[in-house]
Amino acid sequence: HEFYSSTDKMASLAEKEKELLDFFSYYIQMEEAHLQNLRSVLLYLKFLYYSEQNDPVMSNPVASYKLIRRLRKEWFTISEYTQQSLYQDYQDMLSEDVHHIPDQEDVDGAALGIIRLQDMYKLYPKDITKDPQTGREILLKPDESFHLGKVAYDQDQFQHAFLWFLYTLSNINADQEATVTKLSVLQYLASSAFHFGDLTIAIYFTQTLVHLDPTNMDARLDLAIYKGRHFTQTSNPDVLRLNSTSGSIYEFERSKVTGNRKVMVSSLRVSQSAWLDDYDPVVSRVTQRLAYITGLNMESSETLQVLNYGIGGQFEPHYDTGELTENSEGHRIATVLIYLSDVGGGGATVFPEIGVSLKPVKGSAVLWYNLLQNGELSELSLHASCPVLQGSKWGEFYLAFNLRDVAMLLAFSLRLAVKWVHERGQEFRRPCSLSKTE
Repeated sequence: HEFYSSTDKMASLAEKEKELLDFFSYYIQMEEAHLQNLRSVLLYLKFLYYSEQNDPVMSNPVASYKLIRRLRKEWFTISEYTQQSLYQDYQDMLSEDVHHIPDQEDVDGAALGIIRLQDMYKLYPKDITKDPQTGREILLKPDESFHLGKVAYDQDQFQHAFLWFLYTLSNINADQEATVTKLSVLQYLASSAFHFGDLTIAIYFTQTLVHLDPTNMDARLDLAIYKGRHFTQTSNPDVLRLNSTSGSIYEFERSKVTGNRKVMVSSLRVSQSAWLDDYDPVVSRVTQRLAYITGLNMESSETLQVLNYGIGGQFEPHYDTGELTENSEGHRIATVLIYLSDVGGGGATVFPEIGVSLKPVKGSAVLWYNLLQNGELSELSLHASCPVLQGSKWGEFYLAFNLRDVAMLLAFSLRLAVKWVHERGQEFRRPCSLSKTE
């Protein structure tokens, strides 16, 4: 019906709102009268009850008769009366009028009309909210102005969106009632500024967001991107090194492999491993830096795994996609191996399908993708760890991202161990391909 596109229809909407208000007021009055009648009946019943308390009900047949009749007549009548309500009449009236009430398309259309006016006449929110006839400002609630900003944002009108988000932020600071949060507004302000090319403003609002919510990993990652600390190329990558830090020494246990949803010790893999949580500040910083480097969401990642391959330590050819379990966050779709020590001989990581052999070099790492961009297994990612002849092979850092891409190798340095990140949460950071071959 597009109410927003016709002034005549808008006039009818004003009349309809008055009609709904009048009927709602009438409905409340009738319900209040209904409740008052019920209170009067309650007083009458209490009078009957207390006035006949002295009657010998059990021994006197007349008193028994009166009690039975009272329960049947009075209380049955009350039961019927209490079931009567104007609520159903009110619901029926609303059902008839539902086709004459704007839907979400009308709301979005009206908002888009405001954005067009804003764009055509270069208006600020304060200009639009001022009534030209009375000069009085028509106040918008935070949820209303935020919706205007979202409509502009979805139409790629980022400068107009920014102004509406800024208007919303000022209203939230004024403690106006709202369902939208200050954190959401800050995130949209930063994103809008980034899209129209003002990185200084984007960084400012993102820093404000991180200050208010230090655990917001998305905001921290956005801040890194805005500051230019995000890796966008895979050729000739920069070398990153983490300073050595002291920390706890963890006991290692025999590595296990999974299959058919079982975890077991297997001759396929001869090594020991430990798992390090992000509760440790050092591990947390490593996870954060991985987010900066990869551009991925680390909230769906597993805890950090450190491996130690001893004498004859190996891992026979396998894929890293992992088993899907109940409440799974998806397959592991990329792997990063980080070497923590040199070895005297052996210990190479090999890719038989592409004829590549990687010798462990302390402080180096390699990244490949286990799945194609369409989500299918990349057979080129088949790999194995060769037996260690001499020395100790520390730490293939398995960082399983849910990246959907052909198997490709990327060497960059990072010191630590093993991490898997699952595909849930990466949908917009690493979108899948519609091609059957990618």
